[in-house]
Amino acid sequence: MGSPAAADNLVTENPDHVHIMPPDDAHVICPTDYFSGSGKKVLLLLNQEIKLSVTAIQQVWDASQLRICADGGANQLYEYSLKHGLDWLPDFVIGDLDSLRPEVSLFYKSKGVKVKQQASQYYSDLDKAITLSNLVLLDPTINLDDYDDYDGVSKYEESITDSIDDKVSVFMMGSIGGRFDHTVSTISKLIKLYHTRPNFQFIVRNNEYSEYILFIPRGRSFVTLLQEKDYHRGEELVKGKLPLVGLLPLACPVRLSTSGLKWDVTNWDSSIEGKVSANNLLVGDNGFLVDTTGPIFVNIEI
Repeated sequence: MGSPAAADNLVTENPDHVHIMPPDDAHVICPTDYFSGSGKKVLLLLNQEIKLSVTAIQQVWDASQLRICADGGANQLYEYSLKHGLDWLPDFVIGDLDSLRPEVSLFYKSKGVKVKQQASQYYSDLDKAITLSNLVLLDPTINLDDYDDYDGVSKYEESITDSIDDKVSVFMMGSIGGRFDHTVSTISKLIKLYHTRPNFQFIVRNNEYSEYILFIPRGRSFVTLLQEKDYHRGEELVKGKLPLVGLLPLACPVRLSTSGLKWDVTNWDSSIEGKVSANNLLVGDNGFLVDTTGPIFVNIEI
């Protein structure tokens, strides 16, 4: 006889510290990889007040190969830099520019920053910033003056067949929190981007709460805040207060199995209309494993 099948919709309460050995076939998702190593890394700043510490922003800024403000995100960077005596300049400002203040636009232009209007309302400012990041990574010498100020940049990308095969890590700030419709729009966009730009990995940093929001694809993933050398040798991630974790089925109903959470689940049906694992806790000292039948979002406290 074979081994008995795992029970459905099972919840298991774990002790406060366990160690997880990630299987070889697990997809490792580690947002802190952004801060070390090589690879293509893009910082996108959207239109919300920057409330994080200079140290936190500096870490992201220094790690980024390309820094783009989406419309009013330029206002936020300008105010933050002024407040803290910083001389940070983005590489580009792009969007319909209905939020960009004239004095901010003039300041950045005077410093050599390319400010590009794309007035079309059929693409969001986030769309335009992601499109621009793709084009600049493909061709760092791209001249935006060659494209009209309505939708020329987006139309140009749609016309080319070149693509980036390497992984691109995109760190997004100012996209979660604030207006609810903007937050939902960001979530919707990330779900679509999973299909249209599969090599882009998005790391969303909550501007109002100390957490990452991560998109977790279908299948088995190991989620950690530790570098590979640390989680394999048993370096402890959980010290003191247990970080909060949420498993959010925002794209579709899913069936989940986890290992490394305070309340692990096995073959657990989860949906917006049904059960959602919110306010869970990370007890895996190096991360946690999640197996899902469909894409989900995970928020993990830092």
